[in-house]
Amino acid sequence: NTVFVSLAWIVLSAAGFLVLPDRWVVAGIGFSYGLAYALGVGLAWRRLRRRLRADLDGPRIVRTYIRLAGASVPAALLGGAVGFALLGALGEGLLGSLAALTAGGVLLLGVFYVAARRMRIEELTTLVGMVRSRLGR
Repeated sequence: NTVFVSLAWIVLSAAGFLVLPDRWVVAGIGFSYGLAYALGVGLAWRRLRRRLRADLDGPRIVRTYIRLAGASVPAALLGGAVGFALLGALGEGLLGSLAALTAGGVLLLGVFYVAARRMRIEELTTLVGMVRSRLGR
C-alpha cells in the first residue's frame, strides 16, 4: 500500500509540475499528496474489510470526518487570519514569523478544541482522556 501511495503521489506531482503554471505547482503537489493518500485509504479499506469479513461502519466514519472538517474550518480561518495580521504588523523577520506562527497555531488549536467539544466528537474526548491519564491528571 505504501508503494502504491508513493507511486501515485510521484506520478500526480510530476503531472502537476508539467501542466500547472509555476505559481500553482506547490499547491498542485499538495493536492496530489492528499489525492494519493485518499486512494491509499480506499485500497486499505477494501483490503481490511475483506480480511476481517466485517462491516467497518463506513457511514459513522464519514460522519466523524465531516464533523472534524467542520471543526477545522473555523479554526483554520481564525488562526490564519491572526497569523497573517501579526505577520503584517510585525514584519516577516524571524521574530515576527515566530510570533505569527505561535499565536495563529495556539488560536487554531483552541478554536478546534472548543468546536470539537461542542460537536461532541467522541474521539477528541478519548484522546484528551488518554493524554490526561499519561500526565497523571
